Amino acid sequence: MPHSLRARSTRTRARPAFRALATAFLAFLVGIGASLGQPAGASAATAPARLKAVVIVGPTHSQTASFLERGEQIARTAEAQGMDVRRVFHPRATYANVLSQAQGASLLVYLGHGNGWPSPYAAFQTDTKDGFGLNPYEGGSESSVKYYGEGPISRDIRLAANSVVLLNHLCYASGNSEPGKAAPTVAVAKERVDNFAAGFLRAGAGAVFALGYQSGSDIVRGLYSSNGTMDQIFMGVGYKGGRDIRFASVRTSGASVHMDPDGTSNGYLRAVSGNLSMTAQSFRGPTIGSHLVAPTLFHPADGDKLASTSSYSLRLRHSATVNWSITDARGRLVLTRWSNLARTAGSYAWRWDGRNASGGFVPQGRYVSVVTAVTPSATVTDKRWFSVGAFRISTSVRSAAPGQDVTVTLTSAEPLTTTPVLRVAQPGVAAYTVETTQIGATTFRATVTIRAGGSAGTAELRATGTDTNGQTQSSFGSLTIT
Repeated sequence: MPHSLRARSTRTRARPAFRALATAFLAFLVGIGASLGQPAGASAATAPARLKAVVIVGPTHSQTASFLERGEQIARTAEAQGMDVRRVFHPRATYANVLSQAQGASLLVYLGHGNGWPSPYAAFQTDTKDGFGLNPYEGGSESSVKYYGEGPISRDIRLAANSVVLLNHLCYASGNSEPGKAAPTVAVAKERVDNFAAGFLRAGAGAVFALGYQSGSDIVRGLYSSNGTMDQIFMGVGYKGGRDIRFASVRTSGASVHMDPDGTSNGYLRAVSGNLSMTAQSFRGPTIGSHLVAPTLFHPADGDKLASTSSYSLRLRHSATVNWSITDARGRLVLTRWSNLARTAGSYAWRWDGRNASGGFVPQGRYVSVVTAVTPSATVTDKRWFSVGAFRISTSVRSAAPGQDVTVTLTSAEPLTTTPVLRVAQPGVAAYTVETTQIGATTFRATVTIRAGGSAGTAELRATGTDTNGQTQSSFGSLTIT
């Protein structure tokens, strides 16, 4: 029958104390249902921000306890990178539970029995070959295994774009044989690797790593600590080198395969298949998922509550060290919210009342929310502009000549009792006012015809209105006269 790959001989026999610990660990998982679908420390607010990792541990006879331990180590490594981890562990590792968690996963990890092809267990078919060995029902025994092959996997699972699959401690997946069996020929090893990856690649994976003895945590760390390609990560920790086998996949059009034989009687224990030029950055996606300011215009200085604050929100897709500040339009620091603070993946928000670090209200004008997120592999800065003041004044052109019509749009931070008035002061011309027309709830528009007889220079635009609390307020803008 198909087997899982046992640990190397130096780790195979557990001491009695370890056996007791492993048994207690297994009982603990049974008691809590293996935390199926529950990411540690997650909340409704943070879960959507994080990449999803699904760690599956199937029944593996006498090796089940040690496989559960390895699966938990990988799960904790993924959580340390900020991933939303779903554990599907024996004895609840049924196909239905796998399907309920695997959709949209960015990282799919499987530890258990490998039922690959070519193998002594003829004949080849896709229903049970090259996939998972799972519990036939919840609460099943360690020795009861039901196989789901590349056919069901490619039909029923849809992984996230640029996702990674990690097959850890399986027989056949990396080209190897079962324990105690002779190493395969190169041709057979290549066929095994190609076959085992095929269903997962059709399910949407960008790359499939197959590691016989190496810890899967090494790959998870590599995905978050570099911007390297999948091939470069494969040639990082654990890489033997010197006997590399590379070939174009027969089973999956456009995919490549890289095998790293270790040159011992164990044979073929490391392989990666798929888009080997895909980068870790493509897997992770941007560190800053979103950075928003709302509203982008507010007026705190008048003392009422109509538009006294603005909200600043940030969604991190990965853990990062974050700096978050407010600057003026010239880049001068106004307020520091965070300075080199370590933040996990998730959503964060705060409100600003328009006061600077000294407690005074900032002048009317344009400001910038600046977020810089630093990870081991990249530094990313994102900026969002907003305005403080009673009105935002925008013109259809930056400069205008006498006789030219200019459309001026006024946006009010607060609801008004009447339409605002626009006052225009051109150099060398007596100031004049222009009526505005309401075109939205807080948006008004006027057409200004630049008057002749003045001089070139800067015209002052002043918008004045009365809010629903009866307060009169103004903001200023400018237009270049040529």
